[in-house]
Amino acid sequence: MDAEMEPRTEEVADSDPARAPGATQASAGRSDADLERDVKAATRNGRYALITALCAAVVSSAVAAGSAIYNTHSELDRNENVAAAQVLRADRQKTYVDFYNAAYSALATFGGLKAALMLDPPDRELVRRAAVEVNERMQEAAREIGSVYLVGSEEVSPTVARFASSMNAFIYDHLKPFPDQDATTADGVGGADKVAMLIDDPTLVGAIDRCTEELQTSFAEFVVVARDDLGAG
Repeated sequence: MDAEMEPRTEEVADSDPARAPGATQASAGRSDADLERDVKAATRNGRYALITALCAAVVSSAVAAGSAIYNTHSELDRNENVAAAQVLRADRQKTYVDFYNAAYSALATFGGLKAALMLDPPDRELVRRAAVEVNERMQEAAREIGSVYLVGSEEVSPTVARFASSMNAFIYDHLKPFPDQDATTADGVGGADKVAMLIDDPTLVGAIDRCTEELQTSFAEFVVVARDDLGAG
């Protein structure tokens, strides 16, 4: 019976596909193909991942660079604005102070002219010198008014304009005509300075009082507005 069973054992062995030489080679070929496919897929995925990472890095760097440039420009703009504001404030402060001093000096001369006019008898030369001094101080104030118009704020300019209007009205309507008056009597005899000057005294003295009041009002308004503009109010 042992001899009869051996052929069947060989048949069973020969019938096992896994043990057949062709099947083994085919299985190995499939394994190599799968491995190669997996390797290619992994390599391709790796390249994609690398490219994605590089793109992300480039985009991130570009965004960071753009943000840095924007921040730098913004900082420069802020610094330039601050510097410009400081320069403008310094210019305005000097201009306001210069006008203040010139206007104050002009106002101070009104008292001397009024006192000279009210002397009895009046001294024509003293009146003339006082009138010239008032005119010179007012011309100095007028020059400073131009500087205020140039660099002053919109709030300050109207106060200076009112000061200039009152000053010009006094100069051209009262001050300039007065020294040119012909100091003679009706009969043409010279030496009657007192008579001729006294004719104009009441008008000029009244004009001095009115102009002084107007100038003092606009001058006080200027001081308040200028201090606010400079942050000193």
